[in-house]
Amino acid sequence: MLAKEAVGPLIMEELRGIVTEEAEHTDGPDFSAITPSAELHEAGVNSLMLARLLVQLESELGVDPFADGDAAISDMRSVNDLIAAYERALTG
Repeated sequence: MLAKEAVGPLIMEELRGIVTEEAEHTDGPDFSAITPSAELHEAGVNSLMLARLLVQLESELGVDPFADGDAAISDMRSVNDLIAAYERALTG
C-alpha cells in the first residue's frame, strides 16, 4: 500500500496528466501547474475529468473513499479536499 505521504504527489501527477491531456484535445489552456490549494473548477476540472481521476486513483491506490459514505464527491472543492479524502481512506 502507498504511504500517506505519497498520496498528494500521486494525485497531483494524475490530475495534471488528465487536465493537460484534455487541454491538448480542446486547444484549451494548459493547467499543468495546478497546486494542491487550487479549486477544482479553477484548475479546469469538469465532472468527466473528475470521474476519470477517481477511477485512476482507485486503481492505483486500491481504495475508494466515496464508497462507504464517509466522504462525498460533491464535497470535493479543491485538490487538497481530494488528497485529504484519500489519506483518510488509506489510514482507515
